[in-house]
Amino acid sequence: MAKFGRLNLLDLPRKHGAYLAQNPQMLPRIARSYWKLLVKKEPVLRGVELAITYNCQARCRHCLQTELIEPERREFSATEIERTVRECMEVGAIYINITGGEPLLRPDLFDLIPRCRPDKVLLSIATNGILLGPMAQRLYKAGIRMVTVSMDSSFPDEHDKIRCFHGNWKLLMDGVKTAKKTGMKVFLNTIATSENIKSGDLLRMSEHVRAMGDVLTVNLPYRVGAWRHKKDAVLSDEEMKVYFGLLKEPHVRWEGTSNFVKQGCPAGTEKVYISPYGDVFPCAVMHVAIGNVRERSFAQIYREMRAVPMFREGHDVCLVGGNKYFRDKVLQRLNKATYVDRDPQKAREIISSVDPDEVRKGQ
Repeated sequence: MAKFGRLNLLDLPRKHGAYLAQNPQMLPRIARSYWKLLVKKEPVLRGVELAITYNCQARCRHCLQTELIEPERREFSATEIERTVRECMEVGAIYINITGGEPLLRPDLFDLIPRCRPDKVLLSIATNGILLGPMAQRLYKAGIRMVTVSMDSSFPDEHDKIRCFHGNWKLLMDGVKTAKKTGMKVFLNTIATSENIKSGDLLRMSEHVRAMGDVLTVNLPYRVGAWRHKKDAVLSDEEMKVYFGLLKEPHVRWEGTSNFVKQGCPAGTEKVYISPYGDVFPCAVMHVAIGNVRERSFAQIYREMRAVPMFREGHDVCLVGGNKYFRDKVLQRLNKATYVDRDPQKAREIISSVDPDEVRKGQ
């Protein structure tokens, strides 16, 4: 399987230059992060996926959060979000992605955005695009400088079918055009599946996004959430070659592209996911809650996460979607502990017992 090597330090200005040009206020914080990482050899948090609601108009077949929704639990308040973002920044976060569900449905969104400190971090928002057009100008004025929009097919009808929302394709494309006019950077997100690789739809999506002048983030399929029982979600070795080949295109990236020094899975190391209930997961697709920010500080939870053997350093490929050992030997046990048993302590014990050497062999 293809692996990602350590990046040449001369590439760092190219990697972060565009963001710094738009957000020069971030330079001192990025410099401190590199100092801690390269000189002091300390763990550094780069980014946070901050879910603010699980409400959504779409009913995607592959929804990652379907098993995490607990209507009886209270969503983060604006004050709790503000405190959590501050605590994440104290640990080093320079990037906050507001996500969901569909975050544009949150009634107090425009009260939340300034509390997420767009003057100090790169603030983005992830959306299905349905409401993006009418809200784009206001989002930009509030401090959003980047938007990620989900795209499941190059064919409008197929995209709408997957999303179970008629007209989603047209609304998202109109929203992308409007967002770009405001000055926001646009990323389109998709999933590489056996179906869209075999049909050629994945390559058509790549060409479509290239022609638009935007960036395509290609994720691997994950056997979590609505797809936790979908055995054919796993890509074959030949399909993985197609995936890695696509990542060589200059307009295509994956979640490990933006790491500080080394490309690789950022789960539990440079990046974490926080649910609307305050649970802190290693990433949006590894559903083991290490702690809850309503009960403990984020710094304490992050230290505990980095103490887990498999999170002491990064891994070359996505653990949940691309690491054979983790996918075949660990993931389903984690899913059962979290989704069926509702036992976060059991899930933590499972993840803490994973042998990182075995994980590396599965890359």
